[in-house]
Amino acid sequence: MGLAAFALVSLIPFVAGVLLAPVDIEGKFLQYYPFRFGDIMLPLTAWLLACCALEQACEQWRSRPLLMTACLVILSLTCALQAVAFSQQAIALEKFPSKAQRVSSEAKDLGEWIRKRTRQDTIFVTSPVELDNFHWLAERATVAKFKLVPPTAEGIPEWITRLSDLSGSIDPWVNVSRTADNSLAIQRRMIQGYEELTTPQAIALMRKYKARYFLAEQAPQLDLPIAYQNEDYTLYTRPTRQKNPDAT
Repeated sequence: MGLAAFALVSLIPFVAGVLLAPVDIEGKFLQYYPFRFGDIMLPLTAWLLACCALEQACEQWRSRPLLMTACLVILSLTCALQAVAFSQQAIALEKFPSKAQRVSSEAKDLGEWIRKRTRQDTIFVTSPVELDNFHWLAERATVAKFKLVPPTAEGIPEWITRLSDLSGSIDPWVNVSRTADNSLAIQRRMIQGYEELTTPQAIALMRKYKARYFLAEQAPQLDLPIAYQNEDYTLYTRPTRQKNPDAT
């Protein structure tokens, strides 16, 4: 009974968050962790209650020592597996950032070059979808990322405009349904649109957003000076003397 009461008490912040949700549309209060407490406590207490129920059901079982042994074996195996996973994660932190954080050696080299060779206020035009960790990997600003949604309602229209600009000639929002998850389809269109940007379009984007560099995840295809290049990335720089955007 005490465990059940603890479960109900731990869900009070969760219930408060449900009541607050219609008012706090932008998540100014719901972003705090007490309102997410139920995500952890509900499954945890459910498992604990299930264990208590199993213990009570087996109280009169003659082979109770066997049950206790089996539980200890299962618990030991679980702890051992978690210890191995934890040790691997700790080792991965020594090489941070690495593949454990979805960062390839090429992306790491790119970020290091940018941090050493560019000013902190430099703006980069990058893919709206790919390399979504650019902002902390390079410690520089970029135009927009699909996964980095503005926290305020006022910022959403500007965010949509920037993503549309980065998608070039392809409209990523076409045939978007409000009753279905369109995330993957939208991202595919954005990736395709960004990869198909022409040299005049790339220059126009750098002009509009006052960016000094344009990053592409492909072999050189644009008629722009190359500032840095490795096997996965080509970093173009805006030409000092602008070419005629209508030129081919």
